[in-house]
Amino acid sequence: MPAATPGGPQAGEAARAHAFAAIRQAILSGDLAPGRRLVEEDLASALGVTRQSLRAALLDLTAEGLVERVPNRGARVRVVTAEEAVAITECRMALEALCAVKAAQRITDDEAAQLRDAEGNLTVNVGDALDAVVTAIDPESGVIVLRKKASGGRGGHQEVANELRQAFQYGMPVEGLVTAINKGGAEVQVYGMRAFCPLSQLDLRYVDAGNGRLFFAAPPTELAVHETESDPEHELWLICDDVAATVQRLEKKGIKTTPVADRGWGLVTTLELPGGDKLGLYEPKHVSPLA
Repeated sequence: MPAATPGGPQAGEAARAHAFAAIRQAILSGDLAPGRRLVEEDLASALGVTRQSLRAALLDLTAEGLVERVPNRGARVRVVTAEEAVAITECRMALEALCAVKAAQRITDDEAAQLRDAEGNLTVNVGDALDAVVTAIDPESGVIVLRKKASGGRGGHQEVANELRQAFQYGMPVEGLVTAINKGGAEVQVYGMRAFCPLSQLDLRYVDAGNGRLFFAAPPTELAVHETESDPEHELWLICDDVAATVQRLEKKGIKTTPVADRGWGLVTTLELPGGDKLGLYEPKHVSPLA
């Protein structure tokens, strides 16, 4: 796992994400073997995060099925039982064989050509990771039809133009860099070429709460974006239906909160976590983008 960062232990959402990613990678790579006990103090020290951030990361990993909580013993890397391993293997054997047969039956000359180089040799081998996009799903068999994604526009202007043309023709996704945002949408650089994506074409639901503050749907929660005169940053807030009632319940449990303030877009307060971090809580006054 990555070494701890210099200085004191890190806290907050960034520390939680760091711990989650590091432990997840260690589990998937085999560095943390199935059944390995996950000692919070040791992991927090090794990763340079607070115990609170480490616990939050372990909860996320538990929800993903990589970690399990053992009563009176703490957390450990989840062990896949022999029965589960056999069931997974049997399912993969049947599905992979069926996919191979269906793919061979349905492949077009153009799709087959994408798998070979100029000399006609296959460009992929068994076990290769293929960057592809789903183009169809057979309703009867459930077979998923894939097409290789655009390679990234490497080459001259003509190669870039051809690749973009193919991406448009086959509905293949392309990656671009957002260079600016305005009220109409996003200015994007795609393979070195300028492009514009209108806001209406983005797959985003949002509400405008005024003063340049937009709330986007991010089920099951929402994402707020607004301008700032200070350095860009991100914050995690909890949402409630009645902030006054929620504050009363929290205070009965000994959790300190700041006085509720009306920010226009919501009634807000902050509460102090056991580790000393602050967490925002608010009751929205805007229409929910999830509605």
